[in-house]
Parts: sequence; structure tokens; C-alpha cells
Amino acid sequence: MSFKSFQDWDEVKFVKKEKSKKNLTQNAPGTKQFKKLEGDEMPPKLEKYTQEQVNDLMELRKIKNYTQQDLARYLNIDVSIIKAIENKTATYNKSLYTKLINTLMKVKTKETNI
Repeated sequence: MSFKSFQDWDEVKFVKKEKSKKNLTQNAPGTKQFKKLEGDEMPPKLEKYTQEQVNDLMELRKIKNYTQQDLARYLNIDVSIIKAIENKTATYNKSLYTKLINTLMKVKTKETNI
């Protein structure tokens, strides 16, 4: 008696199917896909802070004797944001800019310990 006679299993073979090759030709002019690609435009360039805005912010901050760290701590934001604004690398944010200017206008001048 062999063990094979008690098993009712059929032999199973796994065969890998060949992948079909995709069409690598360019879409012909006039097709929907071609028009979609042709109509795509570059996204608008994001605005940066102007030199005038940066100068106003820095001047107000210096008049009030606030460092970048002090101002960031007062507004509960990261100091890197203020550094980026003053270096003109930050993207313009109108609400943040008005918040910075309004805060500096309202806050009392910080006394320095000399």
C-alpha cells in the first residue's frame, strides 16, 4: 500500500502569464489625451514677501526691541518662520503678515537690560 493511493489530490502546476506590452507611441494630435496634455499649464508662481514688507517688519521689530525669538514666542509660532520671512524665502501669507504687523504695532517696547 502506498500513501499516494489514499490521497485524492490532483497535481497543480503554476504557470506565469506573459505581460502584454503597452502601446508606447505618442498620442496623435487631436485626441482627447493629447489635448489634455497640451492644455496643461504650469501652476502660478507663488508670491514671496517684498523687500518693502520685510523692511517694515524688521524696522518695527527693532523699534520695539524684539528679537526674532521674542516675536516668535509672543505669537506662538516657530522662529524659522520669521527668519524665512526676513530672508525673503517664505511664501507670502497675508494673514500672517498682518498678524505680525498688528502685533508689533500694539505691543509695548521691550526694555533692554544693558
